[in-house]
Amino acid sequence: MQQADGLLLLVSGGRRYVVPRRQVSALTRSEVGAAAVTLAGAFGEQPMTDERYAITVASQTGTLVVHVQQADLWANLPQLALPPWLTQQVHPAVIGLVLDDTSLIPLVDLTQLACETGYEAT
Repeated sequence: MQQADGLLLLVSGGRRYVVPRRQVSALTRSEVGAAAVTLAGAFGEQPMTDERYAITVASQTGTLVVHVQQADLWANLPQLALPPWLTQQVHPAVIGLVLDDTSLIPLVDLTQLACETGYEAT
């Protein structure tokens, strides 16, 4: 188990996700349009109606803007690797697990999520 620092704990669709802070180039409050991409929606879940925080991820091939309901900055949460039997059952953008007290939360690579879901645009 290793310590993961600089994490954002996100809530979308009533579920919690963790993303590396270094992958987020901006976090803003904005209105959600009908065509807005939500983190829950990218994982096939139903988003909440108040997902008004916009997380901007800049990569070499473009920019991804994802809406979430809540975002909290965390540091020093223990990070666990995905067990081999679980890697084939989770979304390819889930790269590990983060332990928050007694809960395991998916650690999401936002750049990989953009590539896997086709939401990346220039």
